[in-house]
Amino acid sequence: MHNHTHNHESKNLKIAAGINLLFSAIEFIAGAFFNSATIMADAVHDLGDALVLTISLIFNKIAGKQANSKYSYGYRRIAVIGAIINSVVILMGSYSIIKWVFREFFVQHTHPHVHVAGLFWVSVIGVVVNLIAMYKLRGSKNILNKTVLIHILEDLLGWIFSLCTSIMIYLTDMHILDRVASIAILVLVGGNAILNLYKIIKILMQSTPNMKDLDKIKKDILKLDNVVEINKIHFWTLDGESHVFTANIIIKKFKNIENTRSEVSEILNKYHIVDETIEFSANKNI
Repeated sequence: MHNHTHNHESKNLKIAAGINLLFSAIEFIAGAFFNSATIMADAVHDLGDALVLTISLIFNKIAGKQANSKYSYGYRRIAVIGAIINSVVILMGSYSIIKWVFREFFVQHTHPHVHVAGLFWVSVIGVVVNLIAMYKLRGSKNILNKTVLIHILEDLLGWIFSLCTSIMIYLTDMHILDRVASIAILVLVGGNAILNLYKIIKILMQSTPNMKDLDKIKKDILKLDNVVEINKIHFWTLDGESHVFTANIIIKKFKNIENTRSEVSEILNKYHIVDETIEFSANKNI
């Protein structure tokens, strides 16, 4: 099942990478031809998407390798490294466009008018392309794929914003709105990249994936007839999708230990826990 899902995700990553690479090339040409900072801003980010998707494809392939004596948890955490690279690429692309937009506002030069019809139709195509890419990558909880999906979602919102901008320019003849729109897109993309880096740092610090899930796990285990107490709990994630759980459980009767172990495993299976280490101790108060 895991291999089928992994192969399906790899195929979708290839399709999404190809779409973004082709479209970014079209955008660079269209952005220069139509004198649009908004199109050029999205061209850089779509090129970044193509790079991000290619990196994701490579890292996902490595992450799918089986565990061995050297890497007992397998290679799942390589997805976290890929997510860091992806976020840095996003921030670098944003910075390069910020410098260009700064020149547009603060350095004296001739500001050519935006070709409004061109901006409109490129925006429509941008919305369609990113909807296709999002459809191909939907549903994954892997931190690497989530960074890619977040980036594509941002691009989709950016193109919807660009579409609205083209209509506003047409109605008001305020061509400066093109530059304003590019800044708004960059703020959105850069802000989410920083937020995603924060999530990656939490994974590297082995933070609890979800406190609500942890509370529910403890409550469900404590409801078991043979369980008295649960302590020394460690709940962390390999890649944002596959989790690890260890704990010490104090029980009433050791003769029922196998049944209790089975009940605990059944509870943990609901929370994407791929590795569990449970130590059972006797209740000294009995």
